[in-house]
Amino acid sequence: MTLDEVFASQSSIAAAVKQELDADMATFGYEIVNVLVTDIVPDAKVKSAMNDINAASANKWRRTPGRGRENSGGKEGRSRAESKALQGQGIANQRKAIIEGLQASIEQFQKVVEGARRKKSCS
Repeated sequence: MTLDEVFASQSSIAAAVKQELDADMATFGYEIVNVLVTDIVPDAKVKSAMNDINAASANKWRRTPGRGRENSGGKEGRSRAESKALQGQGIANQRKAIIEGLQASIEQFQKVVEGARRKKSCS
C-alpha cells in the first residue's frame, strides 16, 4: 500500500489485525473485542523523503516555462487537497472505529455485569 492508501484504509487494517489476533489469542482463552488503529506515523526517514519529493515537485512545477503565477499551485494544490481528503477519511474511519469499539465494550459489559442496562436519555 502507498502511505495515502494506508491512511484511507485504517478500518480495514484494524479488521485484519483483529482477525489475526482473534485466531492467535483464542488458544489462550482470550477474545479480542475490537482493534483500533488510532494513528499512523511513518518512519522519520519516510517523512523526510516524502517532504523532499513534494518540495522537488513543487519547485519543478514552478520553474516550468510558460507557467503563470495563477498555475503555480495547481498540481501541488490538487495533490495537497487529495492528501488532506485522505487524511480526513482516515480520521473519520478512526472515529467510527472508536465509536464501534465503545459500543462493543458496552454491549460486552452488559452481558457480563448482571443488571447493567442502558439509561434512557431525557431528550
